[in-house]
Amino acid sequence: MRTDLIEKAINDYITANSGFDVHRKYLGMSKISGCPRRAYLEYEDGVTADLKTHRMSFAGYEHEDSILKILDHIHLIAGRNVEVVAPFDTRFRGHLDAKTVDGALIEVKSVSAHRYANGPSRNRALHEHFVQVQIYMRYSGCGGAFIIYRCRETYEHKVIYLQYMVDQAERFEAQAKAILKAIDEKTPPKCECGRCPR
Repeated sequence: MRTDLIEKAINDYITANSGFDVHRKYLGMSKISGCPRRAYLEYEDGVTADLKTHRMSFAGYEHEDSILKILDHIHLIAGRNVEVVAPFDTRFRGHLDAKTVDGALIEVKSVSAHRYANGPSRNRALHEHFVQVQIYMRYSGCGGAFIIYRCRETYEHKVIYLQYMVDQAERFEAQAKAILKAIDEKTPPKCECGRCPR
């Protein structure tokens, strides 16, 4: 068989099995820390995914599955892929990677060496992950969260524990409500990242 056909078969498999959802008809809880206009546009129009996007998604789920298997092996997990839905609007939702046997949530993140050095290696959660788990805790009833980081290049791991912070979660909930209001009113919010299409 030709090398290019093998390459194409691998890439086709990754694309078909990356787990990347190009058009979710809900506002993902993992999107709240980013640009509100981008979250609005992704809700309305979906996302265009190239091969790199599918590769990164495939790798992320592969790392997540690997870590959850380890946690399963040490009998830490009580449930996997638990859906969380905001009580005020079913369009605002997310999925916990897992729950521990004592009721804390687990969020697994695989990151580059650069990102690992800029937060997890210093015992700090990256901002977007802090926001995500605070929102998850608000609606899941979990009072604590473990973010398990893996450096993709070195396989170093760092586990960071966060407690639920009501004031922070309320602030992030207000951001979600503002985006949902913009969706209902068909009025894109102001871009905060400088990269959104005009």
